[in-house]
Amino acid sequence: MRKRWLESLHIFTCNLYIFFFVCFLIGCSSFSRSELWAGDKPSHHTENAFQNYPLIEPPDAQGFRFIWNKIVSSSKSDKIPADHLIDKKRAIDRYRKLENEDTVTWIGQSTALLKINGKVILTDPFFAKRAGPGTFGPSRSVPPGITAGDLPAVNIIVISHNHYDHLDADFVESLPNKKNIDVVVPLGIGEFFRNKDYIKIHELDWHHSVTVKGLKFTSHPMVHYSSRGLFDKNKTLWCSWSILSSNKKLFFAGDTAFSPTIFKEIGTEIDGFDYALLPIGTYGNRKYGFNNHMNPMESFQAGLDLKAQTMIAIHWGTIDLSEEPLFEPAKLFKKVAMEKQFDPKRLWILKIGDTRVLE
Repeated sequence: MRKRWLESLHIFTCNLYIFFFVCFLIGCSSFSRSELWAGDKPSHHTENAFQNYPLIEPPDAQGFRFIWNKIVSSSKSDKIPADHLIDKKRAIDRYRKLENEDTVTWIGQSTALLKINGKVILTDPFFAKRAGPGTFGPSRSVPPGITAGDLPAVNIIVISHNHYDHLDADFVESLPNKKNIDVVVPLGIGEFFRNKDYIKIHELDWHHSVTVKGLKFTSHPMVHYSSRGLFDKNKTLWCSWSILSSNKKLFFAGDTAFSPTIFKEIGTEIDGFDYALLPIGTYGNRKYGFNNHMNPMESFQAGLDLKAQTMIAIHWGTIDLSEEPLFEPAKLFKKVAMEKQFDPKRLWILKIGDTRVLE
């Protein structure tokens, strides 16, 4: 009897967490419609925050239906395929074996470990068990491919926006040697790092660039939003990044909806990319009024618009934030690439923890 009562309490608590997290999501997911600054302020700046530009109108919201379905489905979980995750020792061994090469390692979600010209770059760090404040928020389904304690020394951190599954406060706080780590972030996120004793902070608006340790980082538009609480909606900017070395061009889109113009403009501006890290998951909530993520078909089109030679799938198979099956995005991404006769050797669907050479 006591065991059954404890199980019921656990389910109730989990559902309560989900309820509060989804209320937070609904409260923060709409696009800002504030009046634009007068004068020469960019069109994505509002009076006291930021907005998508060109403005992408979301569908009508059906938030409470979403809450109910998430609560009902919270006790269900996708079975993790055996080949989705490389075991910790093998992941570390492979990374170290290739330490003299330019590489990409997928750690999970939009967290990638890039090594370019000997510099170690970490994108959108997320190592926590939950995507939310404290013990709130959905829990990750798959652990990080390389744990925070096993990472090599990080030279540069790159952030696309401030959501919990893209900016892990505890991890950022815990990193050693903070004063020697360069941080490249959109407008408004610099304060987050200054409060944690980082000093080499490069805070960029869209279309602005900075060269760090011989690599050129340019902030580009994306279609998304920002918040870490109920009262800071769109107070910090969101962006995608191009990372250019002397012989490689990479694109990193931490999280974005599709745009029929933005990716084409970036592809034209940079004249194509060798590699593009593209989010392919969290598209299953559109029927409830959320339109902040690309589906796999849109991600593939974005890769074509960017003129990317190789497309690398990220932001899938890590944590259940949406209604599509956790492992569906990769199947659809591969399917559309086959239909478009895209070279399968240039479509990288990595296992979590896997490392590949950037040729």
